[in-house]
Amino acid sequence: MGVKGLWSVLSSAGENIGLEDLDGLVLALDLSTWLINSWLRTLFYRLISLIRAGVVPLVVLDGASPEWKMPLLSQRRWKKLLYHTRGVSLAKKKSKFREPTGKRNYHAVIEILQCLGVPYMYSNGEAEKLCVWLEREKLVDGIITEDSDVWLYGAHTVYRQLSTAPGSHGIRYRGENIREKFGLNQYSMIGLGVLIGCDMLPAGAVGIGLKKALKLVQGAGLSELKDLYILLLQYLGQRPRKLLKVLLAEFLSHPVVKDFVYTELRPPNVSKFLTVGKKYWGWTVKMCLSRLAPVLIRWHLDVIDVPNIDITYLSCYEPQDKVFGSRSSSGDQLPSYLKVTWSVHYQHVEVRVRTVETIRVFQQAYVVSFKH
Repeated sequence: MGVKGLWSVLSSAGENIGLEDLDGLVLALDLSTWLINSWLRTLFYRLISLIRAGVVPLVVLDGASPEWKMPLLSQRRWKKLLYHTRGVSLAKKKSKFREPTGKRNYHAVIEILQCLGVPYMYSNGEAEKLCVWLEREKLVDGIITEDSDVWLYGAHTVYRQLSTAPGSHGIRYRGENIREKFGLNQYSMIGLGVLIGCDMLPAGAVGIGLKKALKLVQGAGLSELKDLYILLLQYLGQRPRKLLKVLLAEFLSHPVVKDFVYTELRPPNVSKFLTVGKKYWGWTVKMCLSRLAPVLIRWHLDVIDVPNIDITYLSCYEPQDKVFGSRSSSGDQLPSYLKVTWSVHYQHVEVRVRTVETIRVFQQAYVVSFKH
């Protein structure tokens, strides 16, 4: 997805960042990049990890696909069909193929978001375009996506490859670092996307690879739109100018925003999740409660009550492993993490769960002291 090879070009501008370092941030989440290679249940667990890290994920859903993207969607659907029908005759594969309509059904996803209290909104077109607008308007602090097209829309801070395991890391890219290291601005990114291929123009310019395209845009000093337009006309050959104007308008125009932008988490809807968990995954009441418990505990540690939920702290200890490390031998320093055992009650159901908590978050609600 996105500009071919762009992430590899930008790799040296990325910086490792721990999930716990994102605490307090509101991040626009381009949901399509999380749904392509994962199941609904995986999405559920990844969202839980973000919430527990103190992140407010503002989920952005793709709207109806624009006309220019339909050939690409058709190609992706065909490749997916080939993968899932290996060993089936070509004629039967063709009979199973259905052209994409451009409309997406997010019913199951929205039910999960509502259960977790996660805010969401629809884009009028590409989700990454709305994500960038939210960042530009300072409604969010950054964008979570794997789609490098986000740079063509003018992104400033992008997070990718976020591992949601406690103590793990992701990669953060900042626009100013990219400009300083590579001399690339939004016009340069669009130039790269057109020359080597992006979602909107997959083929790119004939005979131009990544290295040559990078050299061209860096040498052109693209500080104005007209400079970009002149450069691209030189290398697009006989392609109609109308296509180029449509492409530039897509990346440089503002999205149509119809939804109210809500950037706060709501308390989890436990009652609804008992129904949703059973419907999609066959979970019992206890299973649903135990899987939702980590989010309920984070609300508890933030000293915010969730209706009908009673949480009791039972015990904790300092983890001793490669992921979390341990305290210094002097004993004067508290550990960074704790493994905590809890009792969670909902109506007449009780489950016991163990979570890993940062000491900073745990101390919001409890006093901790360790002795050698």
